[in-house]
Amino acid sequence: MPRVALVHAIVRAGGASVRLQWWKEVLALSGVSTVDVPLITPGRAVLPRGIARLGAVASGINAPETLAWSGPALRRRLAAMAPDGVVVLSLRAFDPAVLPDGVPVVLDYVDRLSVSYRQRSLIEHRRLRQSAWRLLGGAMERVEASSSTAGVVTTAVGCRDAAALGATWLPITLAAGSTGHRPLPTTLPERRWDGLFVGTLDYGPNVAAVRALATSIWPEVVRLRPESSLCIAGRRPTAEVRNLVAAMGAELVVDFEEPADLMTRALMSIAPLPLATGMQIKVLEAAAAGHPLVISPAAAAGLAPGFPARVATVGIPFARQLVDLFDDPGAAAELGIAGRTAVQRCYTHERWAPLATGLFGWPGDSEPAGDR
Repeated sequence: MPRVALVHAIVRAGGASVRLQWWKEVLALSGVSTVDVPLITPGRAVLPRGIARLGAVASGINAPETLAWSGPALRRRLAAMAPDGVVVLSLRAFDPAVLPDGVPVVLDYVDRLSVSYRQRSLIEHRRLRQSAWRLLGGAMERVEASSSTAGVVTTAVGCRDAAALGATWLPITLAAGSTGHRPLPTTLPERRWDGLFVGTLDYGPNVAAVRALATSIWPEVVRLRPESSLCIAGRRPTAEVRNLVAAMGAELVVDFEEPADLMTRALMSIAPLPLATGMQIKVLEAAAAGHPLVISPAAAAGLAPGFPARVATVGIPFARQLVDLFDDPGAAAELGIAGRTAVQRCYTHERWAPLATGLFGWPGDSEPAGDR
């Protein structure tokens, strides 16, 4: 059985950790085992570990985050492991100088970090942090344009990000037995809300989405349809989010098992993200549950063109799409069925596992190095 090392600099749960689990599940479908290789241990001093690559960071070859981990330590660990392939999750964990020779390497950009960092500067109110995000964005743009990835297979989660980076599009997908593969319930609880937005509520882009709802979307919805109801759900809501939810007259739900449980109580899911990179897993999960979607262009950018969802600019156009579907449950139901069908056809592990495994270029007529 071939074995792949998954190299990452993940410190806390988030989108990249979803991608880490995705690689494990998808490669397992092809009989490939994986070994988790974390580069950073939370709570420990890290800066001195990568100080030797300061020049490479200054010249735009390595990402600034590579200063936080030791290249020699990674090289020693990979040499002892002797993997048949390596996946590096994002430029934060990528230094071609310390990767093993003669082993296929896949650099998964995950997101286009230069854009992500600059977007964070736009939604950050504190000036010092705004400047830091802008500097990081500029530094990452130089790294993304660098030739240091020559000879390395590259992938990205978002459809638009992959095109911009010249990488293979390898979207987040859902495993068999997940929401998208379960039969829809035959009876539903009484509907409680018209719209549902789900997301971690201390994460900048999600906070910006709640802001947009409160300032430019929901007031127009209520003007056109006063009886409309909204639920905002997610962990760790900030004080700002709590205040905005209260001002809208919406309901805040913090404790719940699965987003799908909330979807049975709402007519549709919404994702009014003003800014986003990569692929929005909450959009995919909602579609998989048969939930109709109204999403922003930023939220749609990670999906293939033509995905069954109403796409509208954040503001009055978004509000009017919501009201249109609130008043036409039949059209909303049709949209939900189309989205669920699209997930089952195109966004499953089984659909993408052959491509993911094929990226390593292992000869079909010989055993991988790890089995010799």
